[in-house]
Amino acid sequence: MVSDRNDDGDTLQLDVLDLFDAWPETSLRLVLDCVAADDAMTRSVGLWGVSIIDFGGTKYFGPIAAAASDPEPRVRADVMSTLGTIFGTGDPSRALAILIAGTVDAAPEVRSAAVAALQSSPDDMVTDVLVARADDVDPRVRYWAAWSLARRPVCEARAALERLATDENADVRDAAGKVLGLPTSSL
Repeated sequence: MVSDRNDDGDTLQLDVLDLFDAWPETSLRLVLDCVAADDAMTRSVGLWGVSIIDFGGTKYFGPIAAAASDPEPRVRADVMSTLGTIFGTGDPSRALAILIAGTVDAAPEVRSAAVAALQSSPDDMVTDVLVARADDVDPRVRYWAAWSLARRPVCEARAALERLATDENADVRDAAGKVLGLPTSSL
C-alpha cells in the first residue's frame, strides 16, 4: 500500500481489509508497527490501518493524535482527514482541537485537509476559524473554506463567502458561488 494506495478500483484496500478480518491481532500489531516506521508513507498507511481497525477511534486515538505533529506534512494532512471522519468521535474535543490547530499549520496541504475536515463540525467557534481561512494565501485552503462555510447561518460566513466569490482563483470563485447559490453565468 505504500507504493499504490489507489490501485485499480481500490482492490488492494479491499484485500487488506479482508486480511484485517482474517487476522485481527496480527493486523493490529503490523499496523501499529507501520505507524512507528521511519518512512512517512509507511506511517500514513499505518494511520489508515488504525482508523479502519479502530473505526470509532475509541481504542487507538492516541497514535493518530500524536501523528498530528509528524515532521512530514503528508502524514499530518492524513491525520486531519482521519479526524474529520467517524474516527474523530473517539475523542471529539481533542479531535476538534487538533483540527483547529491544523488550520494554521505551516504546510498548505495540512491546512486544506483540516479546513475540509471541519466542514461537518457544528461547533460555533469553527465558523470563526473557517472565516479566517477564507483569507489564506493558498487557494486550496480558500477553496475548502468556501465549501466548509456552507450552511453556516452566521453573517460573518456570508461576508467571507461573498469575498471568496470574487477571489482571483477560478476554483475558489466557483466553489463560493455554488455555496451562495449564484447563477453560473455570474461566476
